Amino acid sequence: MARQSKPKEENPLLGKNLPAPPAISAGQPLPKEEQPTVPSSTLQQNSNAVSDSTIQQDTVKQQSDKAVQSSNTAKREKITFYLDPEQANKLYDFMEAFRKRTGVKINQQDMLRRIVDVIELDAVLP
Repeated sequence: MARQSKPKEENPLLGKNLPAPPAISAGQPLPKEEQPTVPSSTLQQNSNAVSDSTIQQDTVKQQSDKAVQSSNTAKREKITFYLDPEQANKLYDFMEAFRKRTGVKINQQDMLRRIVDVIELDAVLP
């Protein structure tokens, strides 16, 4: 069977001589007549919800970045190592637990840096 082609729909405004819409920069506010109208009660509820979640996210982000922040400024040394499958699974479990508790996803390098920062020699000695 051959494909049936649909007739092309033409834009009805294509032949009209319409001016281009005005460009609005990111910092430029909309003119009053173009601003959307929203009831003030909705704005208040939305602003409270947004500010609460923003504060929580900022707090978690600041806490999680504290350990990483000090190491970001110092020069890092590249070290490559290989994990057994059980060890890799345990690392992934730590990363998932960190994400559940803080709401921030952490990568393998940052997790290992945190582990190295807090580990004690007695924990690894036989």
